Amino acid sequence: MFEWEGYYHLYFLQSNNVHNDHIGHAVSRDLFHWEACPAIPTQGKPGEWNHGRTATGMVIEHDGVFYMHVGGYDPATTDGYLQVVGTMVSHDLTHWEVSQDHALLYPKPPYVNDPRDDCFQTVDWRDMHVVWHEDDQQYHAFLCAKMPGSDHNATRAAVAHLQSRDLMSWAYRPPIAISDQFSNMEVPQAFEFNGMYYLVFSTNSLTGLRLHTPTRDSTRGTYYMMSRTLEGPYELPDDPLLIGCSNSRFEGAYSARSIAYGDERILYHHTGGSECAYPTWGPPKRMITQDDGTLKLMRLPGIEVLESEVLIERDAPLHKLSTLGLGEWRVNQNQITGGSKIAGTSCLLAEVVGDLHLSCDITATNTPAAATTSCAGVIFREHDGKGIALILDYRQGQLHLATTEIPGDYGGAWSVFGINFAPLDTLRHPLHHGQTYRICIYARAEVYEVYVDDAWCFSFTSNDVALQGDIRFYVEQGQATLGSLRIATLKPLDKPSDVLLGQPTIDEPVASLAH
Repeated sequence: MFEWEGYYHLYFLQSNNVHNDHIGHAVSRDLFHWEACPAIPTQGKPGEWNHGRTATGMVIEHDGVFYMHVGGYDPATTDGYLQVVGTMVSHDLTHWEVSQDHALLYPKPPYVNDPRDDCFQTVDWRDMHVVWHEDDQQYHAFLCAKMPGSDHNATRAAVAHLQSRDLMSWAYRPPIAISDQFSNMEVPQAFEFNGMYYLVFSTNSLTGLRLHTPTRDSTRGTYYMMSRTLEGPYELPDDPLLIGCSNSRFEGAYSARSIAYGDERILYHHTGGSECAYPTWGPPKRMITQDDGTLKLMRLPGIEVLESEVLIERDAPLHKLSTLGLGEWRVNQNQITGGSKIAGTSCLLAEVVGDLHLSCDITATNTPAAATTSCAGVIFREHDGKGIALILDYRQGQLHLATTEIPGDYGGAWSVFGINFAPLDTLRHPLHHGQTYRICIYARAEVYEVYVDDAWCFSFTSNDVALQGDIRFYVEQGQATLGSLRIATLKPLDKPSDVLLGQPTIDEPVASLAH
């Protein structure tokens, strides 16, 4: 994403005829409503560096000209793959062409530059991010790279570092980070924020290389490191996962980068994997620093502009609706309290809701009768016994974003004793009886976002349930209260076929691409 003269320009890999043969382009004033611009062709002729698929590139302005450094492959390399970086230029951020004046950037020492020297027969040299540094009046570039010595004992993943005064000639510097903990360090970005420098990069848990953190297991997503200077050394914090998901799932957040947003910074990212109908741009997050300098992602206000109808107001009185399973329920103005000592039970909050923005307070009641409360949460898009749920698991100290099911086995006994839920993503999170947690849930098309006390918890896409259904408050083996409920419907998400063609009319942005 590139901000220029009050507009945010979002560039993204796009496949029209073959894999990643275009760069998509969309424009926004507010990060929520987006106007599609014509896609940018990137595929060259056979024998040229961009004959194959395009790799991620970033945009920067220099002397009134815009530069986009994008990745390709050396066509002369036959033993494996050698990645290279080329330059595209533009004078209006819409029309781009390959620059013939800028030489291709090949990997050079100290970085691996021959596929035969890497155990995967591929030279990582992609995802170039360029930033201007006022202290030394130079451009600094960072790339996904490898160091010599990569084998089955060491990955030698690295973030390469280059310097330039004019974006024409580049000096190759030592890497700013090397780690055998990661298979690679993709889409890197280094930036200064509140007196510290941060390096973000994306990577995966693989079959034999599982990345566990204090909050998630087998993670995939964007990690970060910290330093006092731009050039490092950078060190991993105790919990280095900035945004992502667990269980090695490809449906969570990935490829996150940061941009200045007024006096603050926001993080934006890709959501969705190959099993999703289409990928999306996740709602941007507000980034804050904690007392020890570590980063935390918070909800960015503004999604309310995408609401189409408010179904339940936060302070409106609630009414007791139908319940499912064992348990006792009561209503007191804008609060619903219910539960069961031995099983799971739920109360219907709204019927047949599709794209939604839901917020509420949940408290596991701190009484002797409810001291063993196991779980509480919100089930939504429940249709034919299946749905999506946010589960607060008090007994395990975890949050689950899960698919739910009410099986018909055993003569309907499961519908009496509660639900089955299969976690899509799990976050370790201390939960305490008697403490109130503020929940925010966004569901738009197949995309789900969850915040607890305004802190980001989940970004995920799933095709496993219907796109509309009932909303329920669920309690298991104990008692809990739901209050301050607010439910609004959201404008539908544009499908790719609706937004990839046509010229933008900047003054009249159309429905959002953002979520």
